[in-house]
Amino acid sequence: MAGQEREDDYAGLVKAVQSSDWETARDFLKLHPAASTSRITFMGGTVLYAAVEAGQECIVEELVNMISEDALTMQDYAGDTALHRAITSGNHRMAECQITKNKSLVTVRNANGELPITLAMAIGHKELARYLYSQFTFEDLEPEQGRDVARLLIHSIYNRDIGFKRLYEMKLVRAQFQQLLSRMCEAIPTTTSPKMQYDITVPLMKLAISRGNFEFVHQLVKSNSSLLWICDATTDTRNYMFHCAVVYRQHRIFSLAYNLKKKNYLLNAVDKSTNNMLHLAGTLAKYSPIDHIRGAALQMQREVQWFKEVERISPPSCNERLNNDGLTPRQLFTKEHQELRKDGEKWMKGTTTSCTVVGALIITIMFAAAFTIPGGNKQDTGLPISVHDKLFKLFIVDDSLSLFSSSTLVLMFLGILTSCYAEEDFLISLPKKMIIGLFALFFSIATMMIAFSAALLLMLSGKYWIVVPTIGLARVPIILFVLMQFRLLIDMLGSTYGSGIFL
Repeated sequence: MAGQEREDDYAGLVKAVQSSDWETARDFLKLHPAASTSRITFMGGTVLYAAVEAGQECIVEELVNMISEDALTMQDYAGDTALHRAITSGNHRMAECQITKNKSLVTVRNANGELPITLAMAIGHKELARYLYSQFTFEDLEPEQGRDVARLLIHSIYNRDIGFKRLYEMKLVRAQFQQLLSRMCEAIPTTTSPKMQYDITVPLMKLAISRGNFEFVHQLVKSNSSLLWICDATTDTRNYMFHCAVVYRQHRIFSLAYNLKKKNYLLNAVDKSTNNMLHLAGTLAKYSPIDHIRGAALQMQREVQWFKEVERISPPSCNERLNNDGLTPRQLFTKEHQELRKDGEKWMKGTTTSCTVVGALIITIMFAAAFTIPGGNKQDTGLPISVHDKLFKLFIVDDSLSLFSSSTLVLMFLGILTSCYAEEDFLISLPKKMIIGLFALFFSIATMMIAFSAALLLMLSGKYWIVVPTIGLARVPIILFVLMQFRLLIDMLGSTYGSGIFL
């Protein structure tokens, strides 16, 4: 009841602040000096809180100049200072004016134990977090408070722009970074209790691996090689680091396993469901770079590539090991990828059907054009009148090339349509036929346009005002094809015949 009366007493002040009426608010505070530090909001905040929540930057600056440094450290019923509230709203100006007056605010924690810098990182206010970093000192972060460093690192990894690499660059202009780097090493302590080491390391490693932050993981492992053998017991899986790399399909992190002396131990290690690493490669990737691959067929190809690579380096015994569901890695792969295989089949058939129709039309046109000679034939011999003309030779050569290449593409796409779409087919067979078919389609369209242009020049010799614009328009289908299909052709070439994602 007293709180309600207090809110009513200061209702005019709150209204003035919210409506940006500083003169009225200043006059009220002159008549009631204690009002500047009184709890006047529902959550127990001062007039400064009301100004921050209303986004009144000018009034916030006036109030900060008016109140003492100690008043800035007041916390509401939720444990937040006015600085925490300014950070939550992402207002750089309101946060900076408070810190300028009282630099110790950057070390005040809220009820959740969050420092202003960790709060800014967690919310994702990157520029504000960089400013807080420049004002923050780590003198109060003792080894037993290593969780603060862990939080900083977790949010840095998550918001990659202010991550490890960014901090390294900042070292060039900030001597304080060396101190932060030493604290990062303390976040993986070797002298503290094993539980502390585990609590700090596991979330860092999991988040870094899931986001593919190879540099961070590599540096962490270099500083403490025992991290390779840490097992995550916080979930139902109990995965080792390389198990997580397989689950999240992070090939660069997985490549660290190639040079391990005890590689077979990791490959044979199982989780709570008795899945070994090959089983994990057989599960469908739910959160990985595979999501950014064009088309279900290429996604299926990448999944098969992952399974084949893990199978290649695994001991033969891993292939026949059963998990709790009684499935071998190959059986689990088939079960997990049923829907993706069907989607890949549907995508392949949809693409090839439309291309086959185009190829059949080109065959028909170019076959007919070969017997419809531009300029006509001689009556006595039946030979083309322009048989010795270079343009005629260009026409007949390109007409033949277009006919043969379109016939090739139809055969390739028919091979795709009649395929059984086994899992292994997505690795080489289907992509190879698609690559040949797409290349043949591009070549047949290009040569058809050249043959068309040569025929026009033969029939309309000297009438360049008609020929030149028409030949220019003949380029449009080629350009459209490049825009629509050339990227797919390049992606397939790279994923099928490129250097590969594995070392």
